[in-house]
Amino acid sequence: MGLREAEVASRAGTTVEAVRRYCELGVIEPRADGEYSASDVLRVRLAGALAESGLAPEDLGRGIREGHLSLAFADAAMSEPIGLLPATHRQLAEEAGLAPDLLERLRVALGIPAARLDEPIREDDAEVLRMAAMARTAGLSDDAVSRAVRVFAENLYRIVEFELELFRDEVEQPMLVAGAGEQEMLDRMAVIRAQLEQMSTRLVHLLHRRGEEHFFFQDVIEHVETILERAGITRPRITAPPAIAVVEGSAHDHPPGEAGHTPHSARFRDLVHDLALAVGGRPESLIGDALVLHFPDPARAVECSLDVVERAPAAGLPLPRVGVHAGPVVVRDGEYFGRTVALAVELADYARPGEILVTTEVMSAAGLEGRTYEEIGPVTLAAAADPLTLYLLSR
Repeated sequence: MGLREAEVASRAGTTVEAVRRYCELGVIEPRADGEYSASDVLRVRLAGALAESGLAPEDLGRGIREGHLSLAFADAAMSEPIGLLPATHRQLAEEAGLAPDLLERLRVALGIPAARLDEPIREDDAEVLRMAAMARTAGLSDDAVSRAVRVFAENLYRIVEFELELFRDEVEQPMLVAGAGEQEMLDRMAVIRAQLEQMSTRLVHLLHRRGEEHFFFQDVIEHVETILERAGITRPRITAPPAIAVVEGSAHDHPPGEAGHTPHSARFRDLVHDLALAVGGRPESLIGDALVLHFPDPARAVECSLDVVERAPAAGLPLPRVGVHAGPVVVRDGEYFGRTVALAVELADYARPGEILVTTEVMSAAGLEGRTYEEIGPVTLAAAADPLTLYLLSR
C-alpha cells in the first residue's frame, strides 16, 4: 500500500514542501502510481538526520545523482520504519489521561528533549504513553510506572548499544577489510541487519519471559512456605542471610580486538558467571573491573569464591581479589544497594591478588568446616562505623 506525499511528510515529521524538495534532489522517488513506499519515510528521516549533523540536502542529492551513494538499502533495513503521528506528546498524554508531572518523568526516562514535547510524537513513544496509562488503570502508582519505563529504557539502550558495537566489529569491519566499498557494505549490512533484528527481538522476548518465570517461582515459593508455616503444617525454615561477593579481575587486558586473543575481561566474566550459577548465585552488576554476585546464603558465596581463585590461573587469567559480606540487601530498580554491597566492594579492593576476605557475618553463617582461615584485623573501612575483624580464606 502506497503513501501520498502528505502521509510521508506527516510520518517523517516534516513538511510536504520538504518531501517535494527531497524528490527533486533524488533522495526519494515516487512509484509509477505517484505514491511512495513506506521505506521512503525512513529515507526522509535519514536525510533529516544527516542535515542535522551538517550535511546539506543538496550535497546528499548530488552524491545520489552522480552515483556515489544510494539509499536503496532503506528498503531492507527495517521491516516497519518508525513514523510520527499528527499529535504531540502533550496532546497524546492528555488524551491518555497522564498528568503533566508523570509525562515529564516519562519524557526523561525515554530520553526525549523537553523542546520536543510540542512536536509530533513517534509511533513507538505514543504506544509507551498508552501503556503507561493502562498500567496506572491497573493500579500501578505514577512512581512505579516511571521507574519501570526508565529501567527498561536504560537497560535496553545498553543492549542496543552493544548490538551496534557487535555489528560493527563482526559484520561491517570485516566487510571493509575484505575490500568491500562503503556503499556495498551499507547495502549488505541492511539485509543482514533486518535478519538479525528479528532474532534480537525474539531473544529479548525469550530471555524476558525466562527471567519472569524464575522470579515468579521464587515469589510464589516464599508465599507458599509462609502459608504452610502459619498453618502449622511445616516448621519455620532457618535461613542464613544473603551474601554479596565482589570479584575483582585484572585491569590489564589485551588491546581490544587484538588478533588471536580473547580479552581477559570477557573470559574472566564468563568464568565467574559460570561458577556463580553452578552454586545458585547470580551475577548482578559490573562496577569497573569488579563483578557483583548475589547468593542466597554465605556458604555458596564462599564456595564460588574459592572456585574462582582456584580456577582463574588454570584458565590463564590473573589472580582475582574477592570480598564477601553477608547481610540484608536493598533491591531498587533491579540493582542491589546497601551496606552489605558497599562492604563487599571495599573488601575486594582491600584484598591482594589471590586473596578472599570475608567478615565475621560470613564466618558465623557459612559453615567453614574443612576450610583454612587466618584472622586479620582490626581493619577500618569506610562502609563500617567501627574497625572490623576480617578473615582470609583458603582451601
